[in-house]
Formats: sequence, structure tokens, C-alpha cells
Amino acid sequence: FDPTNPQNVVVVGESWSENYPTTAGVFKPNNPAFSPLFPSLAGIVTKFNFPASGGGTLAWSSYFGSEGFERAGEGVTAVAINNVGEIIIAGRTERSLFPTTRGAYDRTYAGAKDGFLSRLSSNGATLLYSTFFGGLDDETDFFGPIAKAVTPETPLPDGLQFNREVAPVGLDEEGEQKTKQITYA
Repeated sequence: FDPTNPQNVVVVGESWSENYPTTAGVFKPNNPAFSPLFPSLAGIVTKFNFPASGGGTLAWSSYFGSEGFERAGEGVTAVAINNVGEIIIAGRTERSLFPTTRGAYDRTYAGAKDGFLSRLSSNGATLLYSTFFGGLDDETDFFGPIAKAVTPETPLPDGLQFNREVAPVGLDEEGEQKTKQITYA
């Protein structure tokens, strides 16, 4: 959920598909095939808008990862949205050509599968920050849910505060709405 606009929801994952639905103007609108026989695994980041009045629309959708073909690819396993609507994602890559940014913590691919941490603009068009994170072995699904890393005891930079709200999490056995209290910065 987007703390700047709770009607926005971002989902992440991975796709082998060459025709996953993407939108114009995003960071990576296409996912070239690994070879003529095999598709390429790419991370995906998709933002939806669900207005309180009902319905829903696709705000934007992008593949995420490298353009390289040397190994299988990337998967995005975690997402959070900061207080200005930027999308923070984490996951794993098997490619040395994975995009990193100037000033990144680590721009060198080190293992069979490295973890990554990246930040996209709120409109999905710009990679603002991206770094490898890992050692010489596998960091498969290394990052897990990054939203759990922030708790009410976490020190926050000046100007940030914790927000708490109740979010729907599904239906119970009787068909009643289940909720969970969430805390975010």
C-alpha cells in the first residue's frame, strides 16, 4: 500500500512471459527472450489504483532487471513504498549486467545469485538507486518482505513518522472480512 495514497497498490514478482502487460514510459517495457528457444526470466513491478468509489485501473507496469542473456534472470521478492511514493524493491539476480546506479553500495556481481535493492520513481519510469547485495554464494530470495524491517522502535530520519491503519487481508471461514493492523513510515 502507498502511504501517500492508500488507493495505490504495488505488486511484484517474476515472469517468463514476453508479453506480460506493461505500459509506455516505464523503466523496462520489454523483456527480450533468453534465446530463440527459451524466454527470459524478469522481475515485474505493477502499480494499480483502486479508488474508494470502486473499480480499479492499471497505473503502470514494468519488467525489472537486466538486458543480459548470460543466465536465467531476476525475481522481485519484496516491495515497500516510501513517504514520497517511490517504489523500493528487493530480490535476486543471476546476471552481472543487472542495472546498478552511480553511488550504489555495490556495483559488482559476486555470486551465482546476488541479492539486490532498488528504488524506482513513483511513476515507474526512472531507476533512482540500485545495488547488488550479497557474497560469493547464492542469496536466493535473500530479502524477504522488506516492509517487516521497519517497526515502531526503528529510528526514523527527521520529518518521518509512523502511521498505523487497518488493512483488509482476506476472508475468514464464515466469509467475514479479516483485517490486520499495519505500521509503516
